[in-house]
Parts: sequence; C-alpha cells; structure tokens
Amino acid sequence: NREAVIRQNNITKELIYDYTFNKKGIKDSALASAITFDTRGNIIEELVYNDKKEITRKDVYQYHIQNLLSKKTSTMTGRFKLETIDEYDYDSTGNERTYYSYNSDTTSLTIEQKNYNEKNQVTELVIKINDNVPYVSRHYHYDEKGELLKAESLDQQGSWMYSTLYEYNSTG
Repeated sequence: NREAVIRQNNITKELIYDYTFNKKGIKDSALASAITFDTRGNIIEELVYNDKKEITRKDVYQYHIQNLLSKKTSTMTGRFKLETIDEYDYDSTGNERTYYSYNSDTTSLTIEQKNYNEKNQVTELVIKINDNVPYVSRHYHYDEKGELLKAESLDQQGSWMYSTLYEYNSTG
C-alpha cells in the first residue's frame, strides 16, 4: 500500500524523472514531476514539468476529515492557461457518490453520480454535462461471488454502444 509506505518512511516528496536513452546508455534526464505528500501519505500537490524545466501543471489536493479526497484543483500554465476543479462527495460507507468537474469560470460542468447495490458495488453511472439532461452512461453487472462480469456503455439516448466483459482466472 503506497500510503502506508509513505507514512512509515516519513516521505514528504517524490521526484519523477524522464530519461532519454541512446545506444551508449543514458543520454539525458529531465524532471517530469514533483509530488508532495501529507503525514497521512496523501498527495497534496503535484507539479508537472516540461523539458525546459517549466511548470506546466499544478495539482492541489484537499481531503475530508475521513481522509477521502474532497477536491482537486488543476492549473495549466504556459500557452493554454486553464483551471479545472474536481470535487467528490461520499456516502456514509465511503463510497464515492457524486463527482463534479468544472472550470474556474463555471462555463463547463460535468456531474457524475454512482449508484450502488446492497453490496456497495457500483451498478450504474449517471452523467450530466452542462445544461443537458442527465443520462445513464454505464450499467455494471456482477456474478453471485460479487465479481464484475460486464460493464455496458450507453449513449445519451440510452442506446447500447459497447460492452466490456471481465473474466477471472483461478486466483481471481
């Protein structure tokens, strides 16, 4: 568990590098991102860099008192400046119920709502984009052991688009 390793070792920052290789070995490396963690092991900030070592995106994360992600703010810098905000709501058992994604001027809004069965398994995903009517975009089907068997994707008119089938080997 990544969060447990981060907590146990008091890790506060992770630096990720991209490497370019040639036939003789490593040609060059560049900082790709820097991730900062809180004392619980949660990501609280991620900076993404371009090959000129400039920050191209900054993500800031906030958490509920129950340690569940409540908000992520992403700021794109450079040529295309854009800020998007993602917010998450949960039910009393910690299942993500509603996800909101919008830009800073609120001209774009997507709401996703997950519905669950009595076993806390997602059974359907309802999406609402801007002022359009909400629609069921996915149905999830499980077997008697609780394993996901099929996810059906639907268009805005409720017509089937495609299905993803899941198979499990003897180890699950």
